[in-house]
Amino acid sequence: MSTAPENKNAPESGATDIEGNEIRITTTDDKESIVTVSTIPTFEEALATLEVGDGRNHTAVSHVIGTTPASGQVLVELSRYDCRNDDGSAAPSRWYIEFAQFNLNDSEIHPRDIPQLIDALNEMRETWIRLDPECFE
Repeated sequence: MSTAPENKNAPESGATDIEGNEIRITTTDDKESIVTVSTIPTFEEALATLEVGDGRNHTAVSHVIGTTPASGQVLVELSRYDCRNDDGSAAPSRWYIEFAQFNLNDSEIHPRDIPQLIDALNEMRETWIRLDPECFE
């Protein structure tokens, strides 16, 4: 059973270098996962800042998967891309999952970290559903 997220940006948390809202989620097996959920602009807010032919990515969730740099780590992000077409019209938002290099090593993880990756992807899907409910109507 999951518990309610605990806000780690509260003054008593001592957080100093966090972008967005860091939350701690306790899962059914009593493991804790720290997730950074950025505050991203709405589609309309994003379009208001874009010039004709311009586009911008907005990262909603970011996870580092992998236990140590020596055994491999990868940055996994849920992002939305918003843009204006060359005629100034709004293109539909595009949500995507990006796997990127986290440190100087290759973007790879050890097979023992697959459950961590699956948990992160499930959490990203739930976040996507909350942030873009129209996609299911």
